[in-house]
Amino acid sequence: MVAFAIWAMFTWVPDRQEIIAGAIISAGLALFFGEIFVIHPRKVFNPKRWAYFFYYVPIFIYYVLKANIDVAYRVIHPLLPINPGIVKIKCALD
Repeated sequence: MVAFAIWAMFTWVPDRQEIIAGAIISAGLALFFGEIFVIHPRKVFNPKRWAYFFYYVPIFIYYVLKANIDVAYRVIHPLLPINPGIVKIKCALD
């Protein structure tokens, strides 16, 4: 169902044949791959899992924004505050 909703959202064409084909293909994929990715489907609705999700997402977004700002700073900075180079390390595998 989720696969069909995402497909319909990104490629919406009001053609009955494409909608039916998309529904059949997404249902087939759900039946085929359902047991591979979800071992216990009822655990998805566990409130503890959702609490972890809502705790993790803001932290993830914070660190993604922080990394993007750091990259933008390094690209825009006039003195380019990085020191690129090649490092040669001797090892016994030569």
